[in-house]
Amino acid sequence: MLADMTTNEQATIAAQSEVESTKLSALADEVGDDIEEDKTADLARRETITEATRRNSSLLKLPAEVRNTIYEYALRDRTLRYAGRVVHSRSRSMHHLPLTCRQLYEETHLLV
Repeated sequence: MLADMTTNEQATIAAQSEVESTKLSALADEVGDDIEEDKTADLARRETITEATRRNSSLLKLPAEVRNTIYEYALRDRTLRYAGRVVHSRSRSMHHLPLTCRQLYEETHLLV
């Protein structure tokens, strides 16, 4: 089929193909720019929420050493024994704690 076309027809098809390729490339760039803008806006929103959480959380205002002690107590299994008998047993009832906010996740996910 290509052999049956004249040189002008082949040049026209090549030019149209190049125009379409350029349009697709421009569209891809535009979509990529929109995605980058969305990512930047989402990141800024997350940072705002994270900062507000840090300012307003009584737990997160405590020193890291105190928070770590609290996390250890809340997230570890505890069994109390008296005279060889189990008096009290508590499993990881606070296993959902890391899901409450990004900072708590970062500080506790390895403990669960």
